[in-house]
Amino acid sequence: MTDVLLKKAGLTPEILRESKLRAQHIDEYNAKAGGLRELMKDGRLEIASTHEIPSNVSAADAVRYLRYVSEGKRIPIIFAAGRATRLKLPRVFDSLGIAGLSPNILKELNSLREGDEAPAQKIEASSRLKEFLEAGRTGRKKNNDDLSFIQRHLLKLRSQIENLIQTHPDAGVSIQHWLEHAKFAVVANEENKSAIALQLAAVHFAGLKPEHVYIVVQPEEGGFEILQDGSVKNYDKQAWPEGHGKPFIDMQADPKAAHCLD
Repeated sequence: MTDVLLKKAGLTPEILRESKLRAQHIDEYNAKAGGLRELMKDGRLEIASTHEIPSNVSAADAVRYLRYVSEGKRIPIIFAAGRATRLKLPRVFDSLGIAGLSPNILKELNSLREGDEAPAQKIEASSRLKEFLEAGRTGRKKNNDDLSFIQRHLLKLRSQIENLIQTHPDAGVSIQHWLEHAKFAVVANEENKSAIALQLAAVHFAGLKPEHVYIVVQPEEGGFEILQDGSVKNYDKQAWPEGHGKPFIDMQADPKAAHCLD
């Protein structure tokens, strides 16, 4: 069964034993299986750009959620740590990651693409792309297409909270109270933390207090490589963001792992 699943994913046991081919095939599969490359190809840029609060919850749960968030007891968290390496883009894009990309950047990449790839020489020579990247790194916004995924996430969260407050006046929460007391967290990585912070500041944290916006920075580490004989060794030639829950586990041992923006 495992071999069947691997073959469907474009992976075989032989490939898995060869680390370079394994990494290449995994990246290609992930990029084409509903990843950002598909969003670029079909122009469906809005799909991954909104934060969603489930709408099928009970009124009691909605009221409890509003009260907890407005008291800072429950913190919406968005993961922005992906480095967009699956798009096969030059390393300069690591400074934005996936969450820092804007429709302007993706549309310009689309216009530069030939087949499934965006040739590196075209990317590096595009003055328009350089302008959009600089806007992304500094948080500058000329129009709505400069708004990145992470900015849209936070603005959408604000909009959805306002709708919830209007729908559930019995929660006793005003939008002013929510903005004054709610907290918000973003999980970033070493590469994109500066751009993410500036982008959130550029939209004035959607009205939240800056000191209530937290950035949790994922450590970048190596890993273990499975060798041909089945043994493992520590692999530290390249480092990746740890991902998933590790930053939150680390915070229990090291409170300095999270910090307020200043």
